[in-house]
Amino acid sequence: METNFQNVRVLQSLTSHTSDVTSCDFSTNFVLVTGSSDKTVRVWDWIVGSGYSERSYSPLLGHKYSVTCVKLSPQGCMLASSSVDGTTVLWNMHSGSKIHVFVQINGDAVRVCRFSGDSTILVTASDNGALCVWDVIHKSLVRTVTDSEGTIQSLAFTPDSKYLVSGCSVEKIKIWLVSSLADTTNDFCLPLYSVDNAHDLGILYLDVSKTIDVDGILSDKLVKLFKIHDNMNIDELSFLHLDESHTYPVLHVEFSKSGKMLATCSLDGCAIVWNMSSGLKIFEIPQNSLAVKDCRFSADETMLITVGDDEKAYVWDIVSKSLIVMVQAHLESLTSTSFTPDDKLMVTVCTNGEIKLWNILTGTNIFTELYAHDLGINFCDFSENMEPNPLVQSNGKQNYLLATCGNDSLVKLWLIAYSKASESVTVKNWRTLVGHGGNVMCVRFSPKFSELVCSGATDKQLRVWSVYSGTCIQVLNHDSIVTCCCFNFDCSFLAGGCLDKTLWLWKLPEHLTVELSFTRKIDIRKKDVGEWNNDDVLEWLTGAGLQSLLSKVASFNMDGGKLLTMKDDTIFNELGFDEEEAIQFNKELKRLKEAERTFLNGFRSSELLNVPHRFFCPITHEIMREPVVCADGYTYEKQAINEWFMSGRYTSPMTNETLPNADFYFNNELLNEILEFFNDND
Repeated sequence: METNFQNVRVLQSLTSHTSDVTSCDFSTNFVLVTGSSDKTVRVWDWIVGSGYSERSYSPLLGHKYSVTCVKLSPQGCMLASSSVDGTTVLWNMHSGSKIHVFVQINGDAVRVCRFSGDSTILVTASDNGALCVWDVIHKSLVRTVTDSEGTIQSLAFTPDSKYLVSGCSVEKIKIWLVSSLADTTNDFCLPLYSVDNAHDLGILYLDVSKTIDVDGILSDKLVKLFKIHDNMNIDELSFLHLDESHTYPVLHVEFSKSGKMLATCSLDGCAIVWNMSSGLKIFEIPQNSLAVKDCRFSADETMLITVGDDEKAYVWDIVSKSLIVMVQAHLESLTSTSFTPDDKLMVTVCTNGEIKLWNILTGTNIFTELYAHDLGINFCDFSENMEPNPLVQSNGKQNYLLATCGNDSLVKLWLIAYSKASESVTVKNWRTLVGHGGNVMCVRFSPKFSELVCSGATDKQLRVWSVYSGTCIQVLNHDSIVTCCCFNFDCSFLAGGCLDKTLWLWKLPEHLTVELSFTRKIDIRKKDVGEWNNDDVLEWLTGAGLQSLLSKVASFNMDGGKLLTMKDDTIFNELGFDEEEAIQFNKELKRLKEAERTFLNGFRSSELLNVPHRFFCPITHEIMREPVVCADGYTYEKQAINEWFMSGRYTSPMTNETLPNADFYFNNELLNEILEFFNDND
C-alpha cells in the first residue's frame, strides 16, 4: 500500500517543555511520553476529538540534569527515563510514582535505555561505553559490560528478546546474546558479532524490525489437540481441522467444563467455539479490529466471555449466538477474565493492575480494586469450590476465591463475599504467594475443590501451591519462559506451555492426588445422609472398612435416600449379601441411621436444651458428629480438625502451641454421651 505524504499535516503542537525535546515514545494505546533538557518527563493522553492532553501527575520530576531518553515498557505499565545526571528512573505509569532509581556505573551520563520484551530486564548505556544490565524484578545490577570504545548512543532488543543490538560513536554495531548478559556465572561476556565502520561519524540511532518470521517464531496460528493414554503415550488428534481458522497467533484456548466444546481466540480479533465431537464451528463472534486475549466458558456452558485490547468485555449467548451484554471495562487493555462458579458474576483484569467485578445480568460494575498488582495483571481464575474457605461463616453471603498473577512476580488469592440481596461485595487479599523470579504469566486452580493452584512465569518455572497453607509444594523447571499452565480433571497431570514451542507434561506426585481424595471424604460429611449420591455411599463404606461390598453397592446405584427409606431385608436381598456381609452392613447402617436421626433432632432443638458445653467443637461451635482427640488432649469435630491441618496450621486451636504430630483418635466415650443426651431428650 502506497502512502501519500502530500496529505501529511500537523495535528497538534505540544509546547509545555521549556527546552529542547530529546526523546519521545508511544505506547500501544496512543499514550505519548516526552523527555527534555528542561529535566522533566511529560506524559500525554490522546483524547478523541481534542488531541493530546497532559496527565494530572505530569510532569515527572526527579532528574537533576537533562533527560536523554524515555522508554515505555512493552506492556505500557512502566516508564524508564535516563539522564545526564547518571541515573535511570523507573516510573509507575498508572500513578506517576517512582518505582526505583538505577545509578549508572561510575555515575556517567546515561544516553539510552531499553526494556526486554518481557519487561524483566532493563539495559542502560553511558558515555564511557558501559552497558549496565538491570534486573527489573529485584531492582538489582546483573552485569556491567565495558567492551565498547566509544559512547553507546542506541540500543534495541530483537522481538523475541534473544539478542541485544548496540550502536556507538566509533561507528560499531554489536550484537549480544541476552542469556549471556544475564548469566552471572560467567565473568566475561563478549558480543556474538560486530560490524565495524557501519556509519561514518558514528551511530546515533538503530532499531530492529518488530516482525521476524511470524509463522516460525511468534506463532504458527495452529490449535493442536493431544490424547494422553494410561501408559503415558501421547497421540496428536487429527480429526479436528483447526489449522485454517485464525489468521494471526492464537492467544488462548479453553475447554468447556464437560469437554464437549473448545473456544479459541486470536490476535486477529476472532473467537470461535468448536464442537469437539464433529470438529465443526458452533459459533464465531463478530471480528474485532483488535486482539482478543482471553475467552472463558460459563459453568453451565451457555455463555462465553471475550476480552482484549479494545478495553471491553463481551458476554455471548452460545445457544442463540447473540450478545448478552457488553461493558466498557477498563481504560487499558484487558488481559484476562473469568466467571464465578455459579455464573452470577464475572471478573476482568487489565494491564494497569485493576480488578473489576461485574453483575452478568445487568452489566454493572459492583467492585473495583485499583492497585491489585504493580505493573499489571496477566491472568485470573476463579476456584470452582463454592465454599473456598470452610472456616469462614457465610452470613447469608456467597463466598468465592479468585487467583490473579502479574508482572510483580506475585500470585494473589482474593476472598470475595457477595450478597445478592444488597448487591454488596467485600474483597480481601487472603494470601500472597511469593517465589517466582519473573513476570507470572498464568495461574490456574485445580478442578472441583481447588486445593491447589499452579502458576507459570518468565523465570522458566512452573510452581504448584497449596491454597490453604500458601506454601509452594512443587517447583518444576523448564528450558524456556512458561506462558501457560493447567491441571487435568483429576490433578494427576500438570501441563505447561513454553515460549520455545514446547509442551511439558508432568505427572504429579501420588500424595497430592491422595490429598484431593481425602478432601472428598471430608466433603461428604457436610451433607445430610439423605443428600448422598452413590459415590458418597461408597465413600462411607470405605471409611467403615467395608471395601468388600463396594462392587455390589455400586452396581445397585445406592444413594442416601435408599439407605434411609428401604427396609433392611430388601437392601440385603437386592444387593445379594451373604449372612456375614448382611451382619456387617446392618451394624454400620444402624449406627449411621441413629447418628443421623439424633443429630438432625439435636441440631434443631439444641437452642431449646441446656446442651453441655463439651458437646460443641471448639472450632465450629457446633455439636460434634465425629469427636476426635488430638495431640493437645482436646476434642474436636473430625472434619473441622482435618480442615485445620489442611490449611497448613499445625498448632493447637485451643493453646496455639505447636503440635508434635497431626494424629488423632475417636472419642467414643464422648460420642456415646452425646447420643444418650439427645435420646433422653427426644
